[in-house]
Amino acid sequence: MAHMPINHPLRPLYRIVSAVCGVAMLVGGVFAFGQDGVLGIRLNGAGTVVALTLGAASIAGAVLGGNAGRWIHLVAGIGLLVLGMASLALLRSDANLLGFSMTTCIVSFLLGLALLTCGLYEQVGPAERQEVEEQFRHGQVADPDAHPLGADTVPKAKV
Repeated sequence: MAHMPINHPLRPLYRIVSAVCGVAMLVGGVFAFGQDGVLGIRLNGAGTVVALTLGAASIAGAVLGGNAGRWIHLVAGIGLLVLGMASLALLRSDANLLGFSMTTCIVSFLLGLALLTCGLYEQVGPAERQEVEEQFRHGQVADPDAHPLGADTVPKAKV
């Protein structure tokens, strides 16, 4: 992922947000099982296992931090977005294996976006790389990365 912030000053905040998302998934997985659910969110056994797994992974990523935590949050965020979209497509069918409702799909989207955002801003790198990215961001140096499909390699339209 080219040109994402490196050593962002709000990395501790993003780790806290991802940990809160993980705790929310753990609590939701425990209490959303069955008829009553919590805050309108109900899951069956398979949905509970998925929520507990993703919640534990998110908390583990927050505890680990660094680039390992970043990748855990990116994958978990994308996974929640895909899971929410697939469950939304299968909502009123027998293929709704996780027992998702419309509320659960919306919560999956919100948690997925939060984890994806956290993962995008948690990149860690050397101070030299951070300085080059900041200079590029402010237009002081050329693009430090080689892009095979960048603007220089795109054929120009003939007028």
